Amino acid sequence: MKMNYPIEAFALAMIMFSSNIQDALIYGIIILFITTLGLLINECLEGVIPKWSRVLSVIILILAIDYSVFRLVSLFVFGSSPDLQTTFLQIVIGGLILKHILLENKTVDYDRLLYEGAGAYASLFIISLLREFLSNGAMNGVEIANFGFMARNFQSVAIALLFAAIAFAILNRIYHYENTKPEGIFVVLPVLIVSRPFTFIEMNEILSSIIGIAVAIFCFLSIRQTLVFSRLSKEWKRLPIELLSTSFIYMILASFQ
Repeated sequence: MKMNYPIEAFALAMIMFSSNIQDALIYGIIILFITTLGLLINECLEGVIPKWSRVLSVIILILAIDYSVFRLVSLFVFGSSPDLQTTFLQIVIGGLILKHILLENKTVDYDRLLYEGAGAYASLFIISLLREFLSNGAMNGVEIANFGFMARNFQSVAIALLFAAIAFAILNRIYHYENTKPEGIFVVLPVLIVSRPFTFIEMNEILSSIIGIAVAIFCFLSIRQTLVFSRLSKEWKRLPIELLSTSFIYMILASFQ
């Protein structure tokens, strides 16, 4: 079933940019802005120039806009240049938006795009609010409570994956999506590259990173193959259950640190 909003881009934002409310609000707006602009540009160029030229032009233009907008926001909102990992994730988000524009969205329904995008944006905001509050009792950097159950572990990637999986299962139920096309590997792989579930302290850093990523990918693919034969609720199929599985992989592998 065709998705009207860039679910994979929002998934990556929910995992990597939901540690605080400010990041979530800004990244959600940027994703919706670039997606809408990209769809408009692609629609305007369709039939005007050859397909290969249109696709190439859209790729170059959207990646350039993606990089420029994220960099400007980092400089003027966050007050510093993005580091290498953040820049990598920002470019990946641009690539996932491009995938949505060029491969999954043959006909554009802007009403559904904004309606469903608003739901994803609200989910991103709620996840950031929960993670920030449960980790240090703060909202948008202002401490408002200090309860005994609060812990820094709520800022972990495993918890972000868990919250994102639940959010997309709920959104799939609301939007009546069944057996959606998006693949979890496009979201999970950049997460594994940036935030490895475990490392070997006494081993070469590069080799340790490669082993950590390889083990996590092997576990992910093995579980996904098993899930093909599992009986799941329709809203949990594909991306939500794959994110949930990855969350458990992170929790298990982290115990070997």
